[in-house]
Amino acid sequence: MSDKAKRLQVCLIGIFPPPLHGMSLINEYVKQKVSVSVSPLVIDFSPCNLDRSLVVRFGKIFRVIRCVFQLFSYLVTGQVGSIYLGVSGGNGQAYDAIFVGIGRVFGRKLYLHHHNYQYLNQIRWLAKLLFAIAGEKAVHIVACEKMACDLKRLYPVVTDIRIISGISALELWAGDVRQREHIQSIGFLSNISVEKGVLEFLAVADWAGHTGLPIRFLLAGPYQDEKVRCLVEARLGALTNVTCVGSVYGEDKQVFFDSIDILLFPTRYANESEGLVIHEAMSRAVPVIACSRGCIEQIISDQVGLRLAPTEDYVANTIEKIQEWLLNPQAYQLVSRAALNRFNEMRLLESRKMEVLCAELLAGQ
Repeated sequence: MSDKAKRLQVCLIGIFPPPLHGMSLINEYVKQKVSVSVSPLVIDFSPCNLDRSLVVRFGKIFRVIRCVFQLFSYLVTGQVGSIYLGVSGGNGQAYDAIFVGIGRVFGRKLYLHHHNYQYLNQIRWLAKLLFAIAGEKAVHIVACEKMACDLKRLYPVVTDIRIISGISALELWAGDVRQREHIQSIGFLSNISVEKGVLEFLAVADWAGHTGLPIRFLLAGPYQDEKVRCLVEARLGALTNVTCVGSVYGEDKQVFFDSIDILLFPTRYANESEGLVIHEAMSRAVPVIACSRGCIEQIISDQVGLRLAPTEDYVANTIEKIQEWLLNPQAYQLVSRAALNRFNEMRLLESRKMEVLCAELLAGQ
């Protein structure tokens, strides 16, 4: 191997923790996997928080400008072998196009990892421009077969697609998994917002309270903004069976999942891709009742939980399923075991595919 080849490194571009969410988690995982062999060049333009205010958005422009010069300097000095980019969901693709364009000019192999359905529900001109700049030789990584089909159907320039679920980025928690026997606790974990379905979760809790069921409800996650906080707290005043546990990470997240028997994922977010929290719940034998968006239809089935179409009444169907499992604990137990088995099988397969991708990144081919 020549001295030049030895100097080549993987350049990782995108959002890294903090804040911690699906995209940043997967980007960080790729960073760690690549770092085992060689230290990657990391270009991080993460926001300081999840706030969507104009101040935060404006500040991102200056971070991106700095990152553009950073990438250019890496390429000019011949340090980069391949470029991995976590693709933005909306207008951030304008910045992505700049990074991709610079990489393409220097003839580097491009890997674009998709985490959002915003440009896959319908054609977006920014996405069309980005993929045209990337060219037909770019490698595109998506979370499921449906995502691959939608990407190729809307953007024919995309030809090389790898399907790797985000489940591969999830670390296994320590300790034995508790086999669920009965439903005693129901949880919600997400960025707390109306579009993520917090009102549906509270509606189910309200039903359980009025019915007199001895089920406790755990609400976890950061509030999207102050408006949502006021809305939720006003509802909580009338609910004695709901406990807010705040944001949970690491061991606290494991404790959360080990404390619940069902996870509700009533997302209204039209651009939902995969919902890694679904995998995390199933890793602890927790069945999930989810609204089907993006790749969720290829994760959840009646055998491991309940999948509902966006047009279906989430609250009514969830209540019906909870009642069914309460009356038939044996059926619930089968679903709990199936959820854990599904997670283990899927993670093994997807982790192998991620290993292959990281090896390819390091080879710079």
